Amino acid sequence: MRYHVPASGRLCACVLTAVLAVSAARAPAESVVVSYSHGHTIKAYDLDAGTARTLVGTPAYVGDPAVDSLAGDLYYVLTGGGARYVMQRDIATGAETEFHRRYEDDYTLSLEFDALAREAFMLYRSRPGGRYTYNTILQKDVDTGAVTTVYSVLVKDTLIGLDLNIDTSDIALDPLRRTIYWTDRKAGRIYRKCLDCATSSVQTVYSGLNWPFSLAVDPGAGLLFWSDNGSGSGPVLRSASIDGTGPVQIVANEGAHDLAVDPLERRIYWMSGNVRACDYNGANLGDVLHGGNTIIGDSLGLMLTPGSSASAPRMPDSTDPDGGFVFNLGNDIVSGPGRTNTVFIDPPSAIGYDYEVEGANFASVLLPTVGDGDYSLYLWDGSEFVFDQVLVGGQEHLFAPDGVGQFRIGGIEPEAEIDPDDPTAFMTGVSFTGPGPVDVTMTAIVPEPTTLFLLAVASGAFLCRRKRRTAAAR
Repeated sequence: MRYHVPASGRLCACVLTAVLAVSAARAPAESVVVSYSHGHTIKAYDLDAGTARTLVGTPAYVGDPAVDSLAGDLYYVLTGGGARYVMQRDIATGAETEFHRRYEDDYTLSLEFDALAREAFMLYRSRPGGRYTYNTILQKDVDTGAVTTVYSVLVKDTLIGLDLNIDTSDIALDPLRRTIYWTDRKAGRIYRKCLDCATSSVQTVYSGLNWPFSLAVDPGAGLLFWSDNGSGSGPVLRSASIDGTGPVQIVANEGAHDLAVDPLERRIYWMSGNVRACDYNGANLGDVLHGGNTIIGDSLGLMLTPGSSASAPRMPDSTDPDGGFVFNLGNDIVSGPGRTNTVFIDPPSAIGYDYEVEGANFASVLLPTVGDGDYSLYLWDGSEFVFDQVLVGGQEHLFAPDGVGQFRIGGIEPEAEIDPDDPTAFMTGVSFTGPGPVDVTMTAIVPEPTTLFLLAVASGAFLCRRKRRTAAAR
């Protein structure tokens, strides 16, 4: 749940065109970032090269590293001088600034970063007056400095001895669906909240759990992972779907905390005095070694190579003569049950996009929520694109069993005013009917004003009919 693009892969506004995030390639995490409060350091351990570098060294206590993958900035908690700070450090230059400050009795429980939206999320347990204790999740915009309270709940009132049996312990982000999740270990629940929805009520995803503690999410796989430290048979690591179905045990007798996932390798990392890891199914369990030694610390994050996930994207490999963006996925697409894992591609904005693949066919598509979140799907009949149906953002659509070689998405409202230079304008998830080599081309539709008007009218007609049917069914 914490990712970084190395300095060699950092993006600049002058070259933003399209990005690809591969959650299916087989490659190890580039580095494990570990904070060690007793050593007052944050280090990055390169698992391939066997080298390590110190990112932060200070007399104060440090913890909970999180990384802005696009800007290449490290965020971490610093305690000292009567206050707790969230610091922002440029990984390449070492330049550092204070990002956020809380008083020392406001204990920082978890820090996460959404590199796509450039927002930090901070979970605190605070006593603003000494009598009351609150659990609070804050959302802070990096560029504007605006702070929003996502969630706040009274936990205790020491004067009257009130204890509400609430203990929010960890947060995790799904940047694709713009949803934040958190655990409540005392209540035995996992909650979520949509960050951009008109109705932003808190929803219970899972209840009746035994002391759920640390939490992580893989948006492409649609999975939640959490440590269950209160199981009667000992601590365990579990996973389940983000839609609230099917919790399963991955590993038993593991007192895991501070989870992070590597969607490339489909592996989970956690702290248990030292860094441990296993595959999503619990296989290949063991200590993460560096130079033959275990890595000791208090909290961790992952630095993944460009193309690893929706939060660690890479640039396209080339453009075709028609202006489409080409992503050469090579042989790194991994087969799954009936189809591959999901990859994320995101070119400049437009009112629609054409998708074409060489190699295996597209097996599914998962669209973001832009504007009203309704889109028109067109399939290629051999000579032209023909309207098929309306798709809804955030809901994966499966094509026919043999898949399709190309398709078109229309119906993106001009009123959405997506900046063509925004690299996170239209993050699309696609999976394939088989492994690579697979090359994907995604071409933005930016028609002339007259064509734009006609396409908008045509798309609007389909969407209008759908909305009327939906309203009639209520």
